[in-house]
Amino acid sequence: MRALLLGSLMTLSVWAAEIPVDLKAPSDGARISNPYNTRDLEVELRVTWSKGGTVLDTVGINAAPTGSLTLALGADGTFSANVYDRSRQGGTNAGNGWQVMNNPTRTAAGQPVKVILKLKDGKLALLVGDTVQRWDCPTALSGQPIYVGDFKGDEAFGSKYNIYRSMIGQVVLVYFGASRAAGGPTTPVGSTTTGSGLPKPATEPILDEAGVLSAVDREQLADGLARLRARGIALGLVVSATVPTDAAPYRQRFIDRKQLPQLSAVLVDYADRYVFAYDTRFADLLSPAKVGAAWKQQSALPAGKRLLAVMEGLLSGRVVSNPVDPVKPIDPVKPPVSTGSLAGDGSALEAALKARDVAGATSLLAPEAATRCRTLFTQRPEAMAQLATVLATRRLVAQGARMAEYEVTDAGRRYPCIFELIDGRWCLSRF
Repeated sequence: MRALLLGSLMTLSVWAAEIPVDLKAPSDGARISNPYNTRDLEVELRVTWSKGGTVLDTVGINAAPTGSLTLALGADGTFSANVYDRSRQGGTNAGNGWQVMNNPTRTAAGQPVKVILKLKDGKLALLVGDTVQRWDCPTALSGQPIYVGDFKGDEAFGSKYNIYRSMIGQVVLVYFGASRAAGGPTTPVGSTTTGSGLPKPATEPILDEAGVLSAVDREQLADGLARLRARGIALGLVVSATVPTDAAPYRQRFIDRKQLPQLSAVLVDYADRYVFAYDTRFADLLSPAKVGAAWKQQSALPAGKRLLAVMEGLLSGRVVSNPVDPVKPIDPVKPPVSTGSLAGDGSALEAALKARDVAGATSLLAPEAATRCRTLFTQRPEAMAQLATVLATRRLVAQGARMAEYEVTDAGRRYPCIFELIDGRWCLSRF
């Protein structure tokens, strides 16, 4: 049962939010802490580059064990997946033991592109944009830690060697885990790319429960959403027929229908109020404070019509960006004085789990984690007590204004545990 609980939470909580990794220098790199199956792995990335280099790496310039993996971006904008297996001759063998598998799609600098690497049943697939290449790849991966950008394990070679090899740009980690579907990675039906923005959905994420939007209203809103997408902002709009209490279910519905990506937000409008649900990192793209200010300025307008005015407000002027606060190491000798909110919300989550209070516990989880855990907790209440036991071991190791990292222990193994500040509450978002 413990394995089921940890497996479920590792899958859903780590990816409660898309994780951006900014690579500003060839020496930049970040380790993916998740364990992975060496014969069944899928990684989905959104890559925006300005200079080629390593995108994923398990070995650096060290002597490569069989199954070492790299994903590289060439200067011409093409991606190649590389697996080390000296026993395999001919074909993709570059002559030095590396099996080099190229996707011919040339990507443009500064333009975000979807990249999916998938290994399953002895086959490897590499999707870049809309093009998939497949190869026979019976070699199991080495199981060594995977880094985004530069591999941090070959520094001993020193500056005389090319140890810093990261691409320059941003890599957004969308998915990391077991393969999600048979048949290799595919592109959703109806998904096309417009300019340098996000993929265009098959249908616009607009829901009119109250029946107040005219055809012209919808057209204008759709145009506004498209212009926001060109800036990299995915937003959904809802006119609610009842007093809204939570916009997260609407956002999940749009995501499930492929109308919004994971990194997105939804604004729900009703009478004299609104609610706003967003991925925990959405504030990096569009400040919730700006959304609130735009709504407040147009609060006298009727529901539906107000959305049109708010949309124009969001499109005017500069998009506010609030970078995620840097996480500062905690001094183990002089721990910081708690403000009470982080410690209090963590204790409240632990208490709700011990009491097997599904509603109370899920209210202190990030939205995506809450959606998936609700089913798990309902079907297997004992999982809540087991998670409470693990959380009771937490030790604060780093804290920023909107993010805190704990270390928890289970069966002698240590795991990172991330809380994020969401709508004024500290919520468990990654474990």
